[in-house]
Amino acid sequence: MRPLFVGGVALVLLLAAVTATVASQLGLSPAGEVVYCDGMLVEDRDYADTVDDLLGSSTTIALGRLEGDAREISRSSDGKVIHLANDFTVEQLFKGRGQPGDVIPVLRSVGADQRCTFREADADPLIVGERYVLMLTGEGDLFIRVGASQGSFTVAEERLVPMNEQVPTSGALKGKTLDALAVLVTETP
Repeated sequence: MRPLFVGGVALVLLLAAVTATVASQLGLSPAGEVVYCDGMLVEDRDYADTVDDLLGSSTTIALGRLEGDAREISRSSDGKVIHLANDFTVEQLFKGRGQPGDVIPVLRSVGADQRCTFREADADPLIVGERYVLMLTGEGDLFIRVGASQGSFTVAEERLVPMNEQVPTSGALKGKTLDALAVLVTETP
């Protein structure tokens, strides 16, 4: 009996170590809280001037959940930032090809040393496990949010909440229902 107990303790310790390692790679503390990096990423993507531009420049607009599965796609030239492709599981597709249940790889950045999560362009970062409406451009291996944080919304009571309310275009969509977004998308060229 004793070796089985010792093996069980070793297995628990091994699982705890693996869980802590995976959590740190995702920018989470062992308690599951988000660990933010010092500073923020300044995005070099253009902002859309109007809601029509934001919707029109998106190849995909989807409601979904950011999943923990991620793969490293590149590092910054100084090695301090890791660019990940996180899986985003689609719940509802407003624009683009695909269907609910499809997985879209979405760009997300974490700190290389601490495996912390960066705030991007004055907005809170995408957090694994949360639901978002994302306005994306790209195809295949990687999708990038249109206008950085401008094309990112959390969802509260089935209404859009901009991740960066300082950007007028995002603010114009604040409080819109998912149904209203669907109508806007179909009306936008």
